[in-house]
Formats: sequence, structure tokens, C-alpha cells
Amino acid sequence: MTRSTLVGCAVALSLVVLSDRVCAQPLSGHNRTLWVAASIGPTINVANDLGVETGFAALSLQQQIGVRIGTGAVGASIALDFRESFAGGRLLGGVVSWSGFQFEVGPRTWFDLTFGPSRSFSIRPNLGMHFLLLQRSAAAFGFSGGRTDYGFAPQVALDLQVVLFDRLTIFARPFGLDIAVLFERGSGASGSTTVRHQVGYDLQFGAGVTF
Repeated sequence: MTRSTLVGCAVALSLVVLSDRVCAQPLSGHNRTLWVAASIGPTINVANDLGVETGFAALSLQQQIGVRIGTGAVGASIALDFRESFAGGRLLGGVVSWSGFQFEVGPRTWFDLTFGPSRSFSIRPNLGMHFLLLQRSAAAFGFSGGRTDYGFAPQVALDLQVVLFDRLTIFARPFGLDIAVLFERGSGASGSTTVRHQVGYDLQFGAGVTF
């Protein structure tokens, strides 16, 4: 065996060992502290106290600023969520038209469970608690009116995420459940505040960047 052959074998062996070590290390995107993301998708109302609007879908836009609590690919994080939802439709055979806008803000926490090559894939169960403002308007026969109510919404969700190019992340939320508690001012028979509940299924697709 010639010297050049020995050198070639040594170089090849070194490259194999180096590549194995690199692949065994988690992407540094998991180790960075800051996380900024945005997503879009439908939020489908599956149940409420009134029953009239059951089944309507709202377009939801979400923004998120997060901070990792620990280091490494597996660990907990906390974020501040912003969410805007738009919906509309018709009631009573199309006689009454309505529209709604809902703004939410609040904390969210999650835990990354990584897997795959270089741990670039992760399952992210998360919990959130949002404060919300709901503005609704309706019109019929030339008459129109609106109201603004407030409430809060605990949330349970499961995200699937993949890290690309070390900094870019793409994720999907195949399961998200929002349980909204609304305080409707002056909607009761005596003019007092009425508490109403609403359950929605949240489906989101988005991307983020780590710093």
C-alpha cells in the first residue's frame, strides 16, 4: 500500500468521524435565546352557549416573541403572543349580516421534544393564556349596531417544527383548542354582564427566526 493510499484512507476516516460528530450535535438554532415567529390559519368555532354561530370560521393571524429558558435542543421556552381574528357571515336566511374582529395578547409556554437528523425536528406541546377584546357589528334593513366585549382564553396546542438553515424554522399546529370566556356587558335581561363560553379549533401554519 502506497503512502498516498494511506493518506487518502486517513483523510476519509477523519471526514467520516467528523461528519458523525456534526450530525450528533443539535443545531445551534435550538441553542439561541430569542425566537420571533408569525403564522396564519383558520380558527373554527365548534361550540358556544348561543348555538347560533356554531360552525363559523375566522381567519387568524398570530405573532410571537419568545425566549428560551434553558439551553440545548430539549427545553422549555416562554413567549408573548399577539393574535388578530377576522370573521363574518349572515344569519336568519341572509337577512342579518354580521362581522367580528378579535384581538388577543398573552403569554404562552412550551417544551421542545426533538428528534431526527441533528435534532432538527421537534414536537412542541404548549399552553397559553390570552386576554381578548371582541368587537362585533350587525346590520339589517338599514339598521346597524355594534358592541365590544372582553374576556380571556386558555389554550392547549401541539406544534410540529423543523429547523432549516440553522436559523429558519417552519412549523404547523395540527391541534389547537381555545376556550374563550366572554363577558358581554349589558346583554342580560336586567342589563347586567353576561358570561358566555366559546370553544374553537385552531389550525396554524407559520415560520420563525432564531437569534
